[in-house]
Parts: sequence; structure tokens; C-alpha cells
Amino acid sequence: MSAARGHGPGVRAHWRGRPLAAVLFDLDGTVLDTAGDIALALNRALGEQGRPALPVEAVRTMIGRGSPMLVRRAAAAGGMPLDEAGYSQLLARYFDHYAALECSAERTARPFDGAVAALRGLHAAGLAIAIVT
Repeated sequence: MSAARGHGPGVRAHWRGRPLAAVLFDLDGTVLDTAGDIALALNRALGEQGRPALPVEAVRTMIGRGSPMLVRRAAAAGGMPLDEAGYSQLLARYFDHYAALECSAERTARPFDGAVAALRGLHAAGLAIAIVT
């Protein structure tokens, strides 16, 4: 991305020679560090099925390509077979636990360093910003 000198509403940012009107972001792992919450919700769901908990750093390496892939990776990491019914139940319970954390004092999600400043800077430059997750 490039911009003319200065910043503010009168300055147009460009990407590959075209003016930008908006910048879209993913939320988890891009704007917010949610790995701790993801691990907590996942481990609660795994525990309900008698599966071992996974360390946050192990879960962090499994994040990417969506929650269904995360749950498949976590089940494989535990070394216990998972049929389709078990997978569907594990995924549903993960979503339940994650949704509960969003409204809980246990929530640990925080913006990554510099994320808020970057969003404010883009907004100040007159660009629309949105989260698409």
C-alpha cells in the first residue's frame, strides 16, 4: 500500500496502482490474539469427550482454515479416533464454549500490539474498515 505524503481524509491510499476505498481484516489472529480463548474453549470441549487438553502453543499452531479444521487437527493431535458423529459433537461444543467465553470475565482476547493504532490510522486516512471473519 502506498499513499501520497501526509495523511488524513484528503490523501488517497493505493494498492497496485488503484485507489483504496476500504480495508478488510480477519479478526482472530489478525486484529485480536484469541489463541488463549480458542484453546480454553477447545480444551473444554475435548475434556467433555475424555480427550486430553492441549497446550495453548500447540493450539496456536492448529489455528487457520477455520474452526472445523482446528477441531480435526486437535482430535488428531490427541491420538484418539473420532467418527463423524463425535466430530460434529466436538465442533458444536467448541462453538458453545467459545460463544460463552465472549461474554465471560475469563476472556483473554486482546488486540495485537499496533492493531488499534493501525485501525485508527486507516480510519483517519478516510478509509472504511471492516472485520470479515
